[in-house]
Amino acid sequence: MAPLNVESGSRRTEYHWVAETVDANGDAQTPTDPDWKLYSSVVTGYEPESEATHDERTPIGDVDPIDKKRQQETHEVTVTYDLERFPVDGSGNTLDPLADGWLRDIDNNLRATHSLLEIVKNSSIIASNTVHAKYFADGRDNSHPSGDAPEATALATRMVDYAFGGRPSEPALSLSAGDSAVASVELAYMFDKRRKYQLDQPSESTYLAIRSTDASDTGATITIEAVDGQTVEDITLDGSDATTAVVTTSQYDSLGAVAPAEELTGTLEVYVDESTDQTGEPGQLLTVVAGKDDYDVIEGDEGVPPLGSGSLGDGSTLGEAQTVLGTDIQWFGSQIAETIVEATTTVTNNIEEEATTEGLAQSKHADGRDITTEATVFGETQSTDKSGDHFQGNEGEFVIPLTGGDIAYPRAYCSSGGSVTKESGQAFATVETTFTALEPTDDSDIIDFRPA
Repeated sequence: MAPLNVESGSRRTEYHWVAETVDANGDAQTPTDPDWKLYSSVVTGYEPESEATHDERTPIGDVDPIDKKRQQETHEVTVTYDLERFPVDGSGNTLDPLADGWLRDIDNNLRATHSLLEIVKNSSIIASNTVHAKYFADGRDNSHPSGDAPEATALATRMVDYAFGGRPSEPALSLSAGDSAVASVELAYMFDKRRKYQLDQPSESTYLAIRSTDASDTGATITIEAVDGQTVEDITLDGSDATTAVVTTSQYDSLGAVAPAEELTGTLEVYVDESTDQTGEPGQLLTVVAGKDDYDVIEGDEGVPPLGSGSLGDGSTLGEAQTVLGTDIQWFGSQIAETIVEATTTVTNNIEEEATTEGLAQSKHADGRDITTEATVFGETQSTDKSGDHFQGNEGEFVIPLTGGDIAYPRAYCSSGGSVTKESGQAFATVETTFTALEPTDDSDIIDFRPA
């Protein structure tokens, strides 16, 4: 038997994104029937950072907090990947999520927000790490419908990190010959909400028994979907008592999505059905979706979104890797220096968050946009050249050639440059230079994508 398969960068993992739709209240949401796309075939970094804050209350006359009350959450995720397609097509439509982070619409809003899925697959986890074993562990105060939870068995599992309402906050494109042969994107997001779900997989094809821990969730609709949407159905919780298990009409040999149509009050529990006549005899628990009761009756979780008639990314939307070697960045129609070591272009969208009374998510809005390219160069006279350009405020067209086309700032100036540090034993002295984009005088786009 293989050793414990701990979480790591070598597990089987996929990263998907999709542009979102907006509901009647103007809130971003994952589209129905989403066509998820892979960020890249080579994702090199995934850094999520979420925080649920609590207000610890300490009264006069006491030195210790007597309780805590939930406040709003913050969710930031950075995905780093090799750029394997030019960001837009010939009509300006988004091909790579980088474009939605760099461009604005006619009203100066972000072009789109994104939903994200990280899917980690494991062919087997030990019994004590199954959802069933952890949920019914001593001290958790969770009760199995049978009154005595059966012993858990080892199963395969899928761990899904799902986030929605993602606003690209500081998307960056790096060209560094010393680090990577392919241009690298670092896509930083601020999300409305992020949750992780563990979906243990049935050991064989089986019916599923589903219930809520709160009797009032009667008649709620739950979408159950196998991996890749092979089997799917909407099942309704019991109409008299939602704690009574109902059974799917189909058998499932995998579990890919579980999503309540509306947030529940209780915790949604999905079991293997052990009955022989589909009357509902819950066995091993496969997954749960937290309800309002788990969040101080504020809001419940959405679960893992179903594919419907959509699909997960298969790589078909990826194209040619945008290579670094041979990329001669231009300014004023000529290369910015005899030798370019590296260059990073960052678009800072200055997204501001504000706490509101609406729910767990803070309100987020993009403000002004800062577009800069920081380049490290060297040559015979670069410190003099860039110092002069900086002090004189010279402006010219700035062009980043990629394999699939050019990215240009029609109007850019040298906002810093010319400083160089020299040391003994130094073979060459590099110059750090920053170019900043300005809005063109003819009101055309400040960033001009020019696909080949």
